[in-house]
Amino acid sequence: LDAEICVLDTLITIAPAEDIWIEGGDYYEAVNGEVIDVQFTGNFEPVLVEWKIGDEVQFETSSLNLSLPASESAVYRVKALHPNGCYAKAEFTVEVAFGQDIYVPNVFSPNADGNNDYFTIYGDIEIAEIRSLEILSRWGELVFSAQNIPAGVPSVGWDGRARSQRVPEGTYVYVAEVVLRDGSIQMLAGDVLLLY
Repeated sequence: LDAEICVLDTLITIAPAEDIWIEGGDYYEAVNGEVIDVQFTGNFEPVLVEWKIGDEVQFETSSLNLSLPASESAVYRVKALHPNGCYAKAEFTVEVAFGQDIYVPNVFSPNADGNNDYFTIYGDIEIAEIRSLEILSRWGELVFSAQNIPAGVPSVGWDGRARSQRVPEGTYVYVAEVVLRDGSIQMLAGDVLLLY
């Protein structure tokens, strides 16, 4: 209606919205530090893809595929922007296992042949350090002690000596305190056979 009481009639046709979607895996399991290849598909090529945990954007890409370093268990929300300005959304769960694979040899031979010459503790990337490693004779005498040493480095372990002298072949007891990357502590104890 205008000042002269004229009526303007216009027909506007609104096309139905295009049905857009994305889909992909719902659940992924990984060990901490492993890379997960997340792959989604959709019925359009996105302009922008946001990968979120909660409301916090972790990654922005233009692809529905992502190599995701697994560092925490979380529900990821994927939001893909269509060229028409609309979004398609999906989500997936990542469950991260914090491995605690610890290997303690039960025999070693400190005979300088380059094989198994040292006794130490081995583990995956979740071991921060060996806080203490003690070796005792079968009579309870302390023959070796080390603190704050890295896991899996033989040369910082026990070389089969006590007070610079080779100890006799036999069974010895180890006691260790291992610190994991998450701050937890694992106590280990057992015996090791020394053979020359």
